[in-house]
Amino acid sequence: MTELMNLKDTYFSQLSSTDDSKPAISLEFFPPKTKIGLDNLIKRIERLTIALQPVFITITYSQLNCDKTLKLISLLKENKNFDNVNICCHLTCTNSNIKLIDNTLERCKNLGINNILALRGDPVDTDAVSQQNNNDSINFRYAVDLVRYIKGKYGDTFCVGVAAYPEGHYNNDFNPVTKNYITSQDYRQDLIYLKEKLDAGASFIITQLFYNADKFLEFYNAYKQFIPNYKKYLMIPGIMPINNFMIFNRATKLAHVNIPQFLIDRFPVDIRNDDDQVRNIGVNIMIEIIERIHRETNKEINIFHFYTLNLEKSIAQIISKSPLLSQILEESDDDDDEEEYESEFEDDVVIEIDNDFDENLNKRSHTSEQIKLALQQDSDLEEDEDIVFDEEEEKEEDDDVKDIAPNGVHYATKAPDYKTVPSAMKRKRSSQSSIGSGLLSSVLNNSLRKPFKQHKLLIKEISKGTNPQLGKTILWDEFTNGRFGDSRSPAFGEMDGYGPSLKVAPHKALQYWSNPTSCDNLAEIFEQYLLNSIPVLPWCDLVGLSPETALIQEQLLELINDCQFLTTSSQPSCNGISSEDKIFGWGPSKGKVYQKAFVEFFIKKDKWVSLKERIDGNDKFGYYCGTPNHFESSFTKKDSLNGANSTSNCVVTWGVFPNSEIQQTTILEEESFKAWCEEAFQLWKEWAKIFPKNSDSYKFISDCYDDFYLVEVVYHDFSDFDGLWQFLLEDNDRDIEMN
Repeated sequence: MTELMNLKDTYFSQLSSTDDSKPAISLEFFPPKTKIGLDNLIKRIERLTIALQPVFITITYSQLNCDKTLKLISLLKENKNFDNVNICCHLTCTNSNIKLIDNTLERCKNLGINNILALRGDPVDTDAVSQQNNNDSINFRYAVDLVRYIKGKYGDTFCVGVAAYPEGHYNNDFNPVTKNYITSQDYRQDLIYLKEKLDAGASFIITQLFYNADKFLEFYNAYKQFIPNYKKYLMIPGIMPINNFMIFNRATKLAHVNIPQFLIDRFPVDIRNDDDQVRNIGVNIMIEIIERIHRETNKEINIFHFYTLNLEKSIAQIISKSPLLSQILEESDDDDDEEEYESEFEDDVVIEIDNDFDENLNKRSHTSEQIKLALQQDSDLEEDEDIVFDEEEEKEEDDDVKDIAPNGVHYATKAPDYKTVPSAMKRKRSSQSSIGSGLLSSVLNNSLRKPFKQHKLLIKEISKGTNPQLGKTILWDEFTNGRFGDSRSPAFGEMDGYGPSLKVAPHKALQYWSNPTSCDNLAEIFEQYLLNSIPVLPWCDLVGLSPETALIQEQLLELINDCQFLTTSSQPSCNGISSEDKIFGWGPSKGKVYQKAFVEFFIKKDKWVSLKERIDGNDKFGYYCGTPNHFESSFTKKDSLNGANSTSNCVVTWGVFPNSEIQQTTILEEESFKAWCEEAFQLWKEWAKIFPKNSDSYKFISDCYDDFYLVEVVYHDFSDFDGLWQFLLEDNDRDIEMN
């Protein structure tokens, strides 16, 4: 098995020393929230490793979900198609302990994983570190501590990588003397820490995402001056494609990275909700950054690490269009064979690649049938897996229009998507891999894995995403797969894979949310968020309220103050509003858009009992309710044939457009709700961590984990704007007649 630790001595020495060396990439993935999402991600990784031949792939890690990380790695290692794919496991150390770290490292070693990306992780929890010191006598405060530990105990068993920050790591350190937090962000200071990590035994470096090429180049030049033997280490820039403006905005704020104004100006306000246009602009931006870095570092930077977010289309487009990276997709020297392959598909080639062919490379040929089988793997779906419109409306819908177009929605952040989703034939899932392991040869075999001619065509299929052989699942990349998306998508759930976090530093959390000790305090915090007095809640991102929230702001404030329903997501209803409307509009022009009103909130368990009775008595409403250990739903039905429970899903946003199928962009479903429940309740625990463990606030916030349910309520009559809010605000002792 190829080990990454040898890579710098073979492959990368060639990259840095020859002008005609081929570029390379690496890819990052995170463990999906759901089982079917995991299954589909493995197929996606397989397809991308076949098509793009990454030098290595990394799997993200969260102490809260480390088992998911190791399970994904284990499943990849069990698949013979990954026998020669370098896999690198992320590992964080702060607030951790020796047993957890050793367990992860031992399991990686037993799985044949020789590569670890050593990271600091979350800000230090001083109580956890104190307890850790008492139990372990080792203080994992910074990433360098983890590097020293790994190299000291395991020697050369693991090749260790570390992170670098071209704009400096954003720090919020507590000063025990002044009892204040000190904020700092300086790449020069980070270079000192980076040198410590390299001196401790690290071999390669992956940078944080960035969108300012000037700042990266300034950092890289300073790095070369500060570390004279810099060529000994692999410096790999981190690239995050721009799939969606909301996610782009969120990621840069969380990472504290700069977006040059001239880049922001390339996204006019009127197209920011159009993911297709945003992605196209983003692809060009990332190509420009990649090409410039390669050119202005004199080709010393020749490998790029993609933060995939478990998506693939934008990456395929970047690589296909980039003059540099498209060299990965070597053209065939046998035009007849290529034409024969292309004839197997219809209208599949849209991006022309014009690269010089190196006749000295010995490229292996694979048949069209093999490639088609690889493509089919991701599109094989069980017949009963199609998500349909609402159950009561299914009979009115054409049987061919059953695919969904998932979208993330939050009352604070709504960025609808609207690509057409063509129907696809239902297929039984094949449990047997259709591509032999010979297709995935080692990176280091003959110094470099040789591209084969169909790679170019396969990546074009992925980049276009419309070939029937790819099936419906390729179209997931057309949409924002947040927690209101399709739970079958590999990208469903959080958009970074690092687990639940408060999104702000502890001192900012204290500044925004103070020290709550009662439900009245909580209600005031949620109220302040709705009034734009504070920018964020643990369950809401730093992107501000959406325009449509203003239409129901008064009702939401009443729910918080009068009922103590702590709202986290919502949307008002609309009935056939123009797709060009400034508040509700989305999608192509001359269309009509529709929304069902829904609201998500935390509610005390005793209050839920009476509300549930009222909802159960009215068939215009539906709900999900749960905790990490409890679930109930009005959408769950009894299967008349076998008596088992079956689930139905509720589409709450859809559109009708000229010459297009119905496009369904936001759904509520059982699997996505259960996954979100796990994260939402974990955020109570994350919030509690910022307080001393003997404080009243720590006890109160911790108790909220056990005292609340999370509930989503949907009102099916989308023609009635006020129905949901009137019903929820009605006195529990009175009945309301719904017209």
